[in-house]
Amino acid sequence: MLRSPTTTLSPKSAIPSRSESDIPRMVQNEGHTAAAVTQRAKRRRDSGDYSNLADFNSLKEELKYMIGQLMSTQSERLDKLENHILDIKDHTTKIEHTNGEIEKSMTFMSDQMSSIEAQIKKLELEKGEMALQILNLEDKLDFYDHQLNKTSIEIRNVPKIMNESKEKLYDTIHYLSKQLCTDLHYQEIRDVSRAPSKKENRTSTIRVEFSNTLSKARFLSASKMYNKNNPNNKINSNLLGYPEPKIPVYVAEQLTAKAKRLFYLARIFVKTHNYNSCWTTNGRIFIKEKVDGAYIIVKNEQQLETLSKPNTV
Repeated sequence: MLRSPTTTLSPKSAIPSRSESDIPRMVQNEGHTAAAVTQRAKRRRDSGDYSNLADFNSLKEELKYMIGQLMSTQSERLDKLENHILDIKDHTTKIEHTNGEIEKSMTFMSDQMSSIEAQIKKLELEKGEMALQILNLEDKLDFYDHQLNKTSIEIRNVPKIMNESKEKLYDTIHYLSKQLCTDLHYQEIRDVSRAPSKKENRTSTIRVEFSNTLSKARFLSASKMYNKNNPNNKINSNLLGYPEPKIPVYVAEQLTAKAKRLFYLARIFVKTHNYNSCWTTNGRIFIKEKVDGAYIIVKNEQQLETLSKPNTV
């Protein structure tokens, strides 16, 4: 490096010359306010970091292999996951299809049930109408049956005899009328017959049909009066001309099948609820709670059920 020659300068211009390497030190020492001149230090290359190029290539290959293995493993997992998702999707599609079929079946069944319910309601309405028609027919049948039987009576528990003739039956009724002090003429008796009964039964019912309702009423009235006047010797088989043993005989008007059942229920009701009496007149059924009380006409079974409830008039 060249250096400037030493010269003697005047005090005003005495500025010593400096080499290039002295400039930073001179600036620091003199404390000038001018911008300091800095020099950037360059990083030296460390020759020891990659001294072994073979090791670096080996590490590189190992990393590439590991990354390849990792990617292969992840790829297999992703393939399995994708297949699993496809299976789930397939199952979901099948389930949706099955649910659709089930929904169609349920809709069909619901429509069928609605149709069946409509048919049931229709049948119930028809059943109700038929029940009313049957009741009307039963009432009409009972009315006509009552008209046929309005002149007839029944004498129950009459002993059977062998080879009984129609004439014998007429004589039996005529004989009984004399005992009851209501002598009947043969013209007043239209017909007399035995009701069917089991062969082993020793007694049966005799049906008597009078020529008019007046004769029937007179005969029934005489029977009731006799039993009232003879409580210890009510109408029995001896009064009909049958020999011993003496057995009780019951005289009553002939009722229709419907009236018989209602009369049976009315008698049970009277006994159960301590009513005073129960009787029939002209096919109608009467009950009385007290001796001096008003009578009640029993028209149907529902009426008895209503009367059995408390606080019922």
